[in-house]
Amino acid sequence: VPAAVSTPWDALRARLGDRAVLAGEDAEQAAKVAKDADVAVVFVGVTSSEGSDRSSLSLSQQDEDMITTVAAQQPNTVVVVVSPGAVLTPWRKAVKAVVAAFMPGQEYGEAVTDVVTGAVGPSGRLPVTFPDVENEVNFTKSQWPGVGGFGIFRTATYSERLNVGYRWYANTGVKPAYPFGHGLSYSSVEYSALQASASQVQFKVKNTGKVEAVEVPQVYLRFPEAAGEPPLQLKGFGRERLGPGEERQVVVPLTDRSVSIWDVGVHQWSKVSGEFGVFVGASSGDLRLNGTFSVGSSGVEQLV
Repeated sequence: VPAAVSTPWDALRARLGDRAVLAGEDAEQAAKVAKDADVAVVFVGVTSSEGSDRSSLSLSQQDEDMITTVAAQQPNTVVVVVSPGAVLTPWRKAVKAVVAAFMPGQEYGEAVTDVVTGAVGPSGRLPVTFPDVENEVNFTKSQWPGVGGFGIFRTATYSERLNVGYRWYANTGVKPAYPFGHGLSYSSVEYSALQASASQVQFKVKNTGKVEAVEVPQVYLRFPEAAGEPPLQLKGFGRERLGPGEERQVVVPLTDRSVSIWDVGVHQWSKVSGEFGVFVGASSGDLRLNGTFSVGSSGVEQLV
């Protein structure tokens, strides 16, 4: 049991004093309070457990009603979501910001208060894709939850092969609500000067805003078509803290493993030869730079 737990309300109240007003759980009453405020912060959440998955990616109807009702009265509405994974956000265009808190710890209140008050700039990035609709990847029953039995005795067929998560979206061109790797700060960052080889990818990032930004640039590769790989694969990333107007060179190293695939014939990693595509950006759906490099065909190199 933790010695102390920081709740959002306690932290906001301590930070803002009487300027923070608790509106309650009734949507209509909350909307009335929010209408006269500068900003409304709506806290919602879902949960699951090891033996009890969620039946859908939607929030509860009560949470959905709270968000839409408050946002209709207060254009500066921020939604903070606690969840074990992705959720559907059909209301996202009606609010100013969404904070994905996932499963926070005992200092949750202080952390989220730092972010929503601007004391700390947000710098997290989504480790999953937030889809636009339920079952956006079109799983069949054979894929999930499986067929031919009950519970753990079902048989699931992984016919999607390597096109899992953001790789499926890259392969199909479907646009999710929020792509893998997505995350915003209170500033803006430009990318430039890409140089790529089989050993490293380098480029520049520049904070073009007026406040500090923490940028997480991501490097994705596209393998030669003959390799049979998904069209986009994350191979590295950086984390750069940039002051207003600051520009910095970023170097993301690549190894032989970065340009290899698993050879099922010999049960080892095998280096692939040919032309690789390089993509650099702020998320898997926001790629700012692109280029190529080649790996020579000096025999099949086996890697341990």
